[in-house]
Amino acid sequence: MRAFAKSVGVNEAAIRQAVQNGRLADAVFGDGSLDEVAARVLWLKTTNTSRQKSPAPRSKLAGDADRARGINDVKFDKLEVELEKARLDLAEQKRTSIPYASARKSLAGFMRLYRDICLQFAVRHGPAIAAEVGCEEGPLIAALSAHMRHALNEAASNPRPFPKVAEVVVPAEEDE
Repeated sequence: MRAFAKSVGVNEAAIRQAVQNGRLADAVFGDGSLDEVAARVLWLKTTNTSRQKSPAPRSKLAGDADRARGINDVKFDKLEVELEKARLDLAEQKRTSIPYASARKSLAGFMRLYRDICLQFAVRHGPAIAAEVGCEEGPLIAALSAHMRHALNEAASNPRPFPKVAEVVVPAEEDE
């Protein structure tokens, strides 16, 4: 807590008081130490930074005060990004998520397999269907194949079912 207090420009008592008041309670580990990234995000979100030891330089110009406030917003946004990255890394290490590229590759492989199964359906099951219905095999297999290809082409012309983003977390299947 002492090191974190020094890094944000306050004394250790202020940090301990923030933990007791519940402002930083979500950033405290079981052993009493602080998760520095989470604590920094919570600290910036819930604290008036003008009362800290090393505030932004004061100026009589209103634009400088706005700029100082903007710098704090940028710092806060950067810390939120770092926290989210840490959460994603932890989820990947725990094997509770998979990278978007891996999910997309797996889905593409599955869809190729499904397409192949659909294209082979008429040839594999056409003779049995023809015998059951009591018609000739050739025309039935040709009609089934044509309609199956038409249905697959229709499905391929629809937009993809996944968004175009750099990385999306997808829950991973539990190993059995």
